[in-house]
This record gives sequence, structure tokens and C-alpha cells, in this order.
Amino acid sequence: MEEVDWEPRSRRYGDEEVVAVRVGWEEKALQRRVREAGGRWDRGAKVWRLRYDRVVALGLEDRIVEEG
Repeated sequence: MEEVDWEPRSRRYGDEEVVAVRVGWEEKALQRRVREAGGRWDRGAKVWRLRYDRVVALGLEDRIVEEG
């Protein structure tokens, strides 16, 4: 039996679910890529809102902000 590291996932998102993503103020090129993928800036929460499948495509899963 092979052993692998297990990382718990607090939640599984649906592909079309909109999630909050943190992108630094100075990361202008990444902000542009998020915007081009359909992301919208949420001024009140100071996060980008973007569909989960597009977050995955951009490789930003580790930047998802858990809300709730």
C-alpha cells in the first residue's frame, strides 16, 4: 500500500460557483488575467469574484478566501 500526504479540503466548489480570490494590489498582470477570465473586483470585501473553474484554470486555488 502506498502512502501519500493527505491535505484536508475545507470545501469543494462547483465549477460555476463564484468564489473570492485574493490578488495583491501590486500584481497588476495577474489582476488583468483575472479580469480577462471574467473576474470582478468586490470593493467592499477587497477580493476578486471569479468562477471556480476559471480559478483552477489560472492556478489560483491557493488564493481562495473562505467566506462565511
